[in-house]
Amino acid sequence: MNRKKLQIVAGMIILCLMIMNPNIVSARTYSRTTTQAQRNNIANDWTYYKRGYNDYNCLAYAMGNNTQWYWPWGTSNPTIQQAKNWLKNKCKYKIADKDKKSGLSKYVICVYANTQGKVTHFARTTKINGNTLGKNIACVAKWGQCELFTHKSRNPYKKNGLYGAISFIAHRDTQNCASKCPTA
Repeated sequence: MNRKKLQIVAGMIILCLMIMNPNIVSARTYSRTTTQAQRNNIANDWTYYKRGYNDYNCLAYAMGNNTQWYWPWGTSNPTIQQAKNWLKNKCKYKIADKDKKSGLSKYVICVYANTQGKVTHFARTTKINGNTLGKNIACVAKWGQCELFTHKSRNPYKKNGLYGAISFIAHRDTQNCASKCPTA
């Protein structure tokens, strides 16, 4: 079979697979890229970790999912209490003080809020496979539709900036609670 016919056959196979199950073949869109100035406006301490994709956000990444967007509060930001209730009751996370360092379960999520008491951001303290992040790295986060960054402290963001300050942490022994946490 010549090259042209082979390309046509391959294209037809892919098309058939997509029609039968659109989830088999999907094109993922890379996340937006921020400038150094934008990064400096968001955080006091950041190191580029890697490029992400647009189909997941900070909450999904913090919970161990890098293929789905999680934000069960619609288009609004939840209050601190609403976020605590959702993480505790729907996802079975334990809630702890933002400064707690010992006695935590393996998977820890840092939750950030603005000065109005609205939750704006989430970060994690382990890699998505559960391994530690490395020496002197406290957390890693997906910045909305942008890249992923590591931080030397759990509280790297500008207090009056986009993400605000750390409000509390949530922790559990198992990572991805997609089956327990409704996304809407």
